Amino acid sequence: MSYLLNTYLPSHMQICKALQRIYGLGRTSSLLICAQCGITSTTRVSDLYQSEMDSLSEWSQSLKPIQTNLKRANQQSLERLVNIGSYRGFRLVQGLPTRGQRTSSNAQTAKRIRRLKRTSRKSSSR
Repeated sequence: MSYLLNTYLPSHMQICKALQRIYGLGRTSSLLICAQCGITSTTRVSDLYQSEMDSLSEWSQSLKPIQTNLKRANQQSLERLVNIGSYRGFRLVQGLPTRGQRTSSNAQTAKRIRRLKRTSRKSSSR
């Protein structure tokens, strides 16, 4: 197994599929990175040299935010919605759908999870 951008890549996988295990990289991004580095997408991870792994790391970091940077950006955008007091932020805090879906017949799982959280908070405060 190779280690790239805090993610283990199985050595038996093709590099295109293995890059998709990195949070924020999909099929198109992984194909683009392979093309920029001059690596065929069918090459196995075990067949790559260290210099090729380094170039993969550089290109994937320069392409767009991935891994923790992407997670942090997503979390900050959700926190911003809550802080400005928008309707979406209010629905996020309540654990309900934010994009106009029905809640009388749908979103029962979200309501159930919210109910469990509410009861667990009461029992833990005693």
